[in-house]
Amino acid sequence: MASRDGHSTWRPNFGRSEKSKVSEISYASHDGNYTPAIQILTTDENVIKIIKEYENGPTLDSVLCGEEHGDMLMFVFSVTGKTRGGKSFLLNLAAKYLEHQGHESWMTGKIPNVFEWKGGKDSITRGLCICPKIYKPRNLRGEKIGILLMDNQGLFDGEAEDGVSVAMSGISTAISSYQIYNIKEKIGSDNLEAIWRFLVKDSNEGEVDQSKTCLMFVIRDYIEENYGLANGQQYIEQEQNRGTSENKRMWESLLQQFPNIKCLPLPHPGIKVTKKSFEGNLNEIDEEFMSEINKFFNEIFNPKTLNAEREKQNLNFLTGSQIYNCLMTCNGTLANSNCSFLSIFTEHGNQEKLKTMETSFQSRLKMYVNNPSRIAVFMDTFLTDARPRFKGNSATEYCAKLEMFMVQKANITLQEWMVNRYEDKIRDVCIKETDTILHTILWPFMKSNLNLFVGSKEDKQASSDFVAKKAADIYYKKLSEEKVEDFKSRCMNKTIHELAGYGYQYINDNFRQNLDFTVPQCSKTIWLKYKFELQENIERILLMITVEDALWFEAKENQLFFLVEETVTVMKTYCFIIFTCASKK
Repeated sequence: MASRDGHSTWRPNFGRSEKSKVSEISYASHDGNYTPAIQILTTDENVIKIIKEYENGPTLDSVLCGEEHGDMLMFVFSVTGKTRGGKSFLLNLAAKYLEHQGHESWMTGKIPNVFEWKGGKDSITRGLCICPKIYKPRNLRGEKIGILLMDNQGLFDGEAEDGVSVAMSGISTAISSYQIYNIKEKIGSDNLEAIWRFLVKDSNEGEVDQSKTCLMFVIRDYIEENYGLANGQQYIEQEQNRGTSENKRMWESLLQQFPNIKCLPLPHPGIKVTKKSFEGNLNEIDEEFMSEINKFFNEIFNPKTLNAEREKQNLNFLTGSQIYNCLMTCNGTLANSNCSFLSIFTEHGNQEKLKTMETSFQSRLKMYVNNPSRIAVFMDTFLTDARPRFKGNSATEYCAKLEMFMVQKANITLQEWMVNRYEDKIRDVCIKETDTILHTILWPFMKSNLNLFVGSKEDKQASSDFVAKKAADIYYKKLSEEKVEDFKSRCMNKTIHELAGYGYQYINDNFRQNLDFTVPQCSKTIWLKYKFELQENIERILLMITVEDALWFEAKENQLFFLVEETVTVMKTYCFIIFTCASKK
């Protein structure tokens, strides 16, 4: 499709089939239908405030963590720079391009007012603002990637202290895929120093990971006529090697932190744009400027670009939920160096590394299920390898969190292994006259493995107590079940008179508390629980035997009337048995 300058334009695939015809595409791009931006961050007496709810508007949670957006990767296109440098102007052009899905019609009509803007010198944007409408083109793999547009409060507006500017730049850059630094005419030493001071000052090599955020200089009103990304790359390379040693040092620091730095030189948009009377008519903007902007949008919003960056994992893609959590982490904090890019970036990086290493540890721990004696050595090696990966002032804290997680998961694995082994073995052991045989075989094995638990003394003791309780429960349950069967067989050889009081005596002789378990109080509770169950089962057996005898005598009543008296005697005996058992509970 030809643009107004004659160049072909690319249109993003916003969920359309490649076979769709242009005439079949419907555009929700009428200028009156744009969703206005919402402010998500402000400061109050140098304290960061995240704005979560809006009158007659969406909540921040619904925008970033809704059913579709929470787990969706976001391409955050953010613009920052000096006050009244054209940041909102550039973002509104991007909104129109995305709303028209890259169709040439985006370059006609008027600039939308998604991000409030006007010609002149007065600052408009305060804090951080985002477009709540997230555009969702598909990459070449068919995956939807959200495109989130974000505007930043202008730097050096005379109304914000350095701490606020550092915090604003830091939070914005930490969540951005592209952080556009909007400047005029050239990259001056003041521009370079500002971005160095706000983003990388005080960083120490090796203590901070490299950022995947693409830092891009968009040079408005470029003093030469070599426009576009390719010429911008040459310009960047020249700038790195010229000027003072201080200038070179700042470039070196920037590249160390942001290896992906790009530059887009642009022509002047035209004198009418700078007037207060400018109302956003696109036909009043210089055609060469629009042509270069169109080529730029075609490049960065191209599914091929989004796909390549995603595949190579060299661009900062966060999910909607991750962006929300990053913002909420800063809520209520003082706008100072603690909210700098390095602090936020390092904190977020440590959080993500912790999740990754926890997942890796759990996966690799499974390899040691059948070789538990090697778990402690594996943990030491894993933790030694993990420590250098955490960066910054919170590195020690995250190492401790990882170690705590590892101890918990390792001990749970050991607990399950011991209990399962014990339960498997006890199924094959028949408890006869006493429980000595069982514990002679099994308990030494259990006890010898309790020293495999890891962590602090308290961790080891808690795990040992847990295993002892589980073993006691398995043991007494098994003992109770087998004693029920044994009691049944013994009753077969006894008369109804001999059964009186026998149940109570049997329980006392055959269901004793085992003192081998290391948690006597809990063990006693478990023992009493199964003793009570055994007693109830024995009472049921006695009841069944007595009723069967009574029914047998009743059947003989017509033939032998004198046996009625014997039946009465039997029932009295049964009552005596039940009374005897109940009185001795």
